[in-house]
Amino acid sequence: MNVVVTGGGTAGHVFPALATATALRDEHGASIVFVGASDGQEARLVPDAGFRFVPVRVTAAQARVSFATVRAVAYALRGSRSVSPLVRGADVVVSIGGFASGPAALAARRTRRPLVLIEPNSVPGIVNRLAARWAAAVATTFEGTAARLPKDVRVERTGNPIRTEIAAVPDRRERLRAEACDAFGLEPDRRTVFVFTPSTAARSRAGGRRSPGPASPSAIARRISAATCSWSSSGSSRLIRTFSMVLPIVAS
Repeated sequence: MNVVVTGGGTAGHVFPALATATALRDEHGASIVFVGASDGQEARLVPDAGFRFVPVRVTAAQARVSFATVRAVAYALRGSRSVSPLVRGADVVVSIGGFASGPAALAARRTRRPLVLIEPNSVPGIVNRLAARWAAAVATTFEGTAARLPKDVRVERTGNPIRTEIAAVPDRRERLRAEACDAFGLEPDRRTVFVFTPSTAARSRAGGRRSPGPASPSAIARRISAATCSWSSSGSSRLIRTFSMVLPIVAS
């Protein structure tokens, strides 16, 4: 099975995509090619993980008709044309979202290849909301996400794919704790508080919604294998309308 995995921009997109790609490769014998932004974190993380990486040039858009939006659409269309031969030879395209996923998602529509979306956020990103219109299925993390997607798309609530290294933490906790104390010069007998922050978009979207927890990449990979044998809701809606207006102009 030949699979094109696409998306990225941030580690929050890249690592779930890599977890799914690894499960598809190791458990289903899939051949994986990753398409992502040439300047995104995936440009480093994907080759380091041992996958072939095909870079495309993308840029973010605005929620109104502007030069930035026209440029973003132009880059997406140009990237779509460049990766269409690659996508045409794939059995399925798996998209984790982000502007980096736009070219391959569009290429899947052009070449009529099955497209499976993974949406880890409670509020779907602009690219996944657009691509859901021609996707075969969408894998979500939050229960309320389905209400923000087209009504006729197949939605499976799977949870967010996590890497095997993260899944193994409970069994290795004591050893990892000792290693961390040694690496950071911490006192083992004192309580340590580790403070980190999500992105602004993630913080504004949290809103008390509860996630079903981490998902098994293997479970998502099995569903994909079987299938093939900070935006607010109003801001995303405006951007979808903007893209719908700009796409025909740029494409022509």
